[in-house]
Amino acid sequence: MLSEPFGRLLDRDDGADAGTYGKAGARTETFAIGSIYYTLLRGHEPYEIESWGEDHFFTVAEKFQRKEFPPLSDDTGDTITRKCWDGEYQQVSELLAEFGGSDGQDESGCESQGLLKRRKEECEAFIESGVVEKLDRH
Repeated sequence: MLSEPFGRLLDRDDGADAGTYGKAGARTETFAIGSIYYTLLRGHEPYEIESWGEDHFFTVAEKFQRKEFPPLSDDTGDTITRKCWDGEYQQVSELLAEFGGSDGQDESGCESQGLLKRRKEECEAFIESGVVEKLDRH
């Protein structure tokens, strides 16, 4: 069984599987891949750097159930993540086809300057927030 952020507890709007994480299939698999992709692009899981105290995991579960996901940009990687979280892929092969042109590189094979700039800004924001200082360095 998957749980947040790699699965989403279904509600009554999701049909007969409400109250469960659903049966394994394209929706569950692409949702998990979307969260993994988000994590790879940012270096942390969705909502990992947020803190809601003792209720953190309960709050994350509620947010995911209500489809309140972390903010995403309009770049290709985040568009894929959003489509995974919104259940827009009917088959995993549809998602696989998207990865062919979404590696963050421009036509010359170089990293997109816009993507690099956004990731640099995210890293700087983490450092400024004090998150880095709290990391276990053993």
